[in-house]
Amino acid sequence: MVTSNKAVSKSSTTGGKNAAGRINCRECQYFFVTWQVSAPYGCKAHGFKSAQLPSMVVFSSSGQHCLLFRQRVHQA
Repeated sequence: MVTSNKAVSKSSTTGGKNAAGRINCRECQYFFVTWQVSAPYGCKAHGFKSAQLPSMVVFSSSGQHCLLFRQRVHQA
């Protein structure tokens, strides 16, 4: 058994999903925050703004987790 001391972020190993198995939009490259009080969250890939996180809207309307999620690349 080989173990590694390399630090790996939790989100990179889970593919952007949280402990409940839902997509975490805040880690997606298409997620953005708007100035609209009625729709503070948006998704560039799906092209909409919403009061809920986009992944929750996608799941509630289609029954599937977001298929357009792309892990955000953080620049150092």
